[in-house]
Amino acid sequence: MRQTRRLRINAPPERVWDLIDDDRKLSSWMPHIVSTRYPGGKPKGDRKGARFVQEMRQGDVVSSYEGEITEYQKGKLLGVMTRPEAFAIHTVYHVEGDEDWTRLDYGCDVKPTTVRGYLMVWWGRKILNRILDQQLARLKWVAEGRPVDI
Repeated sequence: MRQTRRLRINAPPERVWDLIDDDRKLSSWMPHIVSTRYPGGKPKGDRKGARFVQEMRQGDVVSSYEGEITEYQKGKLLGVMTRPEAFAIHTVYHVEGDEDWTRLDYGCDVKPTTVRGYLMVWWGRKILNRILDQQLARLKWVAEGRPVDI
C-alpha cells in the first residue's frame, strides 16, 4: 500500500525539518512514539545506514521495533525503514521552501511481511489513512505554532 501527501506549511523549512529530524520532538506530532534510541550511538553528519529502536504506544501496550535510516540529506531528505510486527514500512520526507513556508512531500510504502500483515492492511487501510492524515495535520499545526486539536 503506497500513500503520498503534499503539504504546504506556513513555517520555515528549518522548523519543519527540526520536527522531523529531532527524535525528541517526534512525540509532539506523533503522540504514539514513546522513544527512539540508537544501539550504536546516534551518528553525527550523514545518518544514512544508522539503525535504531523505536518504542510505540498502542493503547495500553508499548512495543519496540527496529528501524534504519535509508536516506539522509540534512535539512532536505529523510528516509526511514521500520519493521513493526507483520510489516515493512518505508517512509520518506522531502522538505523544501523559503523563509516563510515549506512544501513537504511525504511518501510511505507499507509492505506486509506475513499473511496476518496482508489482512491487517486490507481491513485497516481506512484507519491507516486517517492516522496518517492526523499525524501530518499535527506536524503542520505544531510547525505553525497552532494548538493541536486532534
